[in-house]
Amino acid sequence: MKKSNLNFMRLTKFGSMIGKAAIAGAIAVTAAAGAAQAEWPVKPIKLVVPFGAGGGSDTSARIYQKAIQDNKILSQPLTVINVPGAGGSIGARQVKDAKADGYTFLLIHVALLSRQAAGLIDFGYQDFELIAGTEVNNSVLAVPANSRFKTLADLVGEGKSSPNKIVFGVNLGANKHMEGILLEQKSGSKFRFAQIGGDAKNVAALKGGIIDVAPLSVGSFKSLGGGSFRALAIYAPKRHPNAKDIPTFVEQGYDVTYTVQNFWFAPKGTPKEAINGFAAALKKASETSYAKTSFAKRNSTTQYVAGDAFAKLVSSTYKQIEPLAQIAAKAKKKKK
Repeated sequence: MKKSNLNFMRLTKFGSMIGKAAIAGAIAVTAAAGAAQAEWPVKPIKLVVPFGAGGGSDTSARIYQKAIQDNKILSQPLTVINVPGAGGSIGARQVKDAKADGYTFLLIHVALLSRQAAGLIDFGYQDFELIAGTEVNNSVLAVPANSRFKTLADLVGEGKSSPNKIVFGVNLGANKHMEGILLEQKSGSKFRFAQIGGDAKNVAALKGGIIDVAPLSVGSFKSLGGGSFRALAIYAPKRHPNAKDIPTFVEQGYDVTYTVQNFWFAPKGTPKEAINGFAAALKKASETSYAKTSFAKRNSTTQYVAGDAFAKLVSSTYKQIEPLAQIAAKAKKKKK
């Protein structure tokens, strides 16, 4: 055999070996990448709740934490960390600026969107990866049982004929304030908004005759009201399963709905496997009997949504919130 042919055969064999090695290497890299994705999570996960311990958001977070832990939905522990302050902005910013490694998440509601719309923060929901939306809460418009307002029509009628006479209890700049503004816009009424605070304070103010009307959560209406209030309408698209006797605004001819839903976010750039994995864990947790029972007791309605549907939900919610938040922020500023 000629030397040139022998060298050619050797080169061909060598090239074949290199080709096989390259293919094997590529397969190994792909397998390693797949294993890395499948391994998430490999360390504890941090969930930031940007509100104080014991509040509604904190309670929701701990329901999910227990459901995930008790049912072994994730292989690593989920730790809830409260970072209250500035209407949720401090904790939200902390997550926005956190390392996008798939181990830090945020649980917040429309507070982020309203503060963004009002120009109170220099970031917004677009600066996060969207994970999922879970349970929802709606307010009922409540008056004392002995109120002169027997129906929603009575309230709206006086709100039109005597602008600024009806004292409407809210926490200026927050959700209940925006619910009142929305009713003004859709009904033509005009209320005198009074800074009261959260549900507990509005319940006391209603009982004491300090205010005429206030939005209360279904839970507060039922538990704190003690039967001393009457609900004129609920800010939901349909009647609440635990309050079927309360009609919606829509049923009564007013295009008024306002939903406070829990939103789950992650730092921008968080790996897809972590986003998808955490979303799947939330879905499984929301389907457990413990979570369903716990949220039912709190009069919250479970409404899991993820992916493109969640992105559309957040976007549409922001569009509704934006003008209301701007009006509320200006009104709050004037009161100071």
